[in-house]
Amino acid sequence: MKEQRYKNPIPTAKREAREETSLDIELVDILGVYSEPNRDPRGHIMSTVFVGKISPNNKFEALAQDDAAKIEWINLEEVNNTHFAFDHQKIISDYEKWKRSGGTFWSSRASLPL
Repeated sequence: MKEQRYKNPIPTAKREAREETSLDIELVDILGVYSEPNRDPRGHIMSTVFVGKISPNNKFEALAQDDAAKIEWINLEEVNNTHFAFDHQKIISDYEKWKRSGGTFWSSRASLPL
C-alpha cells in the first residue's frame, strides 16, 4: 500500500485489501514497519504491515484486482519453497514469529539510536 500524506493507515489498509483482493478484512495487529532503503527496487518505500483476517461477513471469494496480478493461497509450511518479491519473505517470517509469540518487528530497529 502506498500511503499518501495525512491518511489514516487503518482504513487505508482495509480499503487496499478490498481493492486488490475483493475481500473485507479485520485488522488484528501491526506486524511491523519495514523501511530498509534497499527493500524495494522502485525506491525507498516504507511499509507498515498489518496482521488481518478475512471478515466473517465477507460475501466474496478472493479475486485479484487493481494492481494485484494473482492471488494464491499457500500453507505456511510451503513459504520457504516459494519466491516472493522484495522483502516479503522476511515479512512472512516475521508473521510466523508473531503467531508463536506476538510482538512487533522493525526492519531497521538495529539502526535506531537508543
